[in-house]
Formats: sequence, structure tokens, C-alpha cells
Amino acid sequence: MDVSAIQRRCLALGYSPGPVDGELGPRSYAAIFSAVARRKLANGMEFGEGAARHFPNYEITTALRLCHWLGQIAHESGGFFYLKELGGPDYFFRMYDPFGNRPQVAARLGNTQPRDGARYCGRGLIQLTGRSIYRATGGRLGLPPEGEPDLAAEPGNAVLIAFLRATPKFFAQ
Repeated sequence: MDVSAIQRRCLALGYSPGPVDGELGPRSYAAIFSAVARRKLANGMEFGEGAARHFPNYEITTALRLCHWLGQIAHESGGFFYLKELGGPDYFFRMYDPFGNRPQVAARLGNTQPRDGARYCGRGLIQLTGRSIYRATGGRLGLPPEGEPDLAAEPGNAVLIAFLRATPKFFAQ
């Protein structure tokens, strides 16, 4: 499927990608992401606009790369539905807390304090899990997600984290 066909499909769904010109620009990115995530993310357009700002920086500049990235994000977020890992305090304690059932997993995740399991459970489109991942990602973004883990699920941050985690540039740096 070429970019013009994707743009026409967005228009048919009620999302304006701008002119149907076969070019991936900010409006096209925002419309495509919003159309794909429709009815799942309450603020799909906000996610789309955040994605549009970053696609070129992370070398998502062709329809094929866009489809791959969207497919990965759809998988990781349960079809653009979940921005926080399913479970609750008891589950997170058992799975990720240093005093839970799997202290070796907690250690790998950098969870060293009581209640770290629940505090640093998975959040975002590609979920960050564990104190050390929150710290490293926050350092890369210039944000404090280790101190404020809920920031990882906010639209602009969730999109940027997904770029960092799902593109070759993340692993090259």
C-alpha cells in the first residue's frame, strides 16, 4: 500500500492527513496514527501529533517503516488499548518486588526498594518496567520518570519512549 492510499483511507475514516500527495508529513503521520488507534486511545490525535514530531528523527520516513513501527506499537499496547501493565499491587509485588516471589527478576530490573514492583510496573506504548529502565529512559529524555513513573504513560512521553525502544537508533546510542 502506498502513502497516497493510506492518506485516502484516513480521509475515509474522518482523519485529515492534509493533501493526498503521497508524502509522509506531520499531518499524515498524525492522521495515520490517530486512525489506527481510533476508539482505543481516548486522545488518539494527541498521540498522533506527538508521533508526527518524531517520525523523521527516528528514520520512520517510508510507508513500510511506518507500518512496522505501528505494528510493533499495536502489539506492545494490546492494540493501542493499554498504557499501563495489567495487574494490581499484589501482582506487581509478586512479579517485580525485591521481597516478592521473584527477587532475581526484581534485581535485573533494578527494583531495590519495597514497593518498587508496583511503582515501576510497565507503562507506555512500549512499556517501561523496572527502576533502572525508568532511570535510563528518563535520562535519555531529560524527564524524571524514575521520580514520577506515571509520566511514562502521558501521550507525548509514551510516544517518544516507544521511538526510543522500537527503533535502531535506541540500540545504536
